Amino acid sequence: MTTNTLDNMGDSEMEATTAQAKDLVSPEQLSDLMERTHLEAWVQTLSHFGAIGLTGYALYTMWGTWWTVPLFMLQGTLLTYLYAAQHEFSHFTPFKTRWLNVFWGGVCGFLGFFPYWMDRMHHMLHHQYTGVRDMDQELAEWRFEDKPHTFTSYLWWLSGIDYYWGLISVIIGRIFGKLTAYEKKMISPSDCILMVVEAWWYMVGYALIIWLSIYYESWLALQVWILPQFAMKWMHQAHNIAEHYGLPKVSDITSNTRTIYTTPINRWLVWNMTYHTAHHRFANVPFYNLKKMDRLIRKEVKHSTKGYLTFHRRVLSCAFKGRRFGYEGLM
Repeated sequence: MTTNTLDNMGDSEMEATTAQAKDLVSPEQLSDLMERTHLEAWVQTLSHFGAIGLTGYALYTMWGTWWTVPLFMLQGTLLTYLYAAQHEFSHFTPFKTRWLNVFWGGVCGFLGFFPYWMDRMHHMLHHQYTGVRDMDQELAEWRFEDKPHTFTSYLWWLSGIDYYWGLISVIIGRIFGKLTAYEKKMISPSDCILMVVEAWWYMVGYALIIWLSIYYESWLALQVWILPQFAMKWMHQAHNIAEHYGLPKVSDITSNTRTIYTTPINRWLVWNMTYHTAHHRFANVPFYNLKKMDRLIRKEVKHSTKGYLTFHRRVLSCAFKGRRFGYEGLM
């Protein structure tokens, strides 16, 4: 499919342009930034999982005290942002060794109820066809990029109820070998088989946890894993929608992707996915080098916002007026 064909599939009047990042990033710089290092990958991975372990332990031991609510919220936030880690592992970019990326990606997918290999397959297509109708299923199915938000639908989407219901339904369907027409068309038969096998492993794991919880009469899994994550999913939803929502449906990456400039703590939490234009422009650059890449290509970043609150204030303003945020409303 040619670039012109992709452009014609768009619904925006904004003219697509060809980004000239090669004028901003030399081959030597790109080679250096694509270099993977185990050290930075391990620091980020262990710090994120370590924070979950420490907060989970504190939540469990202090359950019933006034510390329960803040620890519950913190634990849920750390857990729901494991998808940021899973996203990186889907690209195979954090670790030099591929099996480490697959292993940790599987752990994140299991904890987040989002099968890792299925996510990887869909996410690669998202990068290839970002924003293209009927081709970018990630935006259409999980982020609802084409739907204008009313205030009620915005809150419903933010809650993540549809998100988790959809994921659980997908896992159950996979057990019976159910695949969508899109998957059969766009994903190789061998990867489709892996997605089915993966769903079986996930369900066996979940069933084992349920059995152990009943056997030991323990609420641990609900207390420190499932309930906090489900309750705080809105945090990740608020981050996720900012990456593409309201931007034109054209093939040019710098036009269909947004960068969010925010705090170091937030960047740690989302594994530097705030530099989303740089990530889409150079998807093989590890997350720990995206800040450097953003500095190099800052001139071609067309859409950016300072923090998430500014972005969501604009989305809500349109929602109250019954308008779609973005190129059909505010930019």
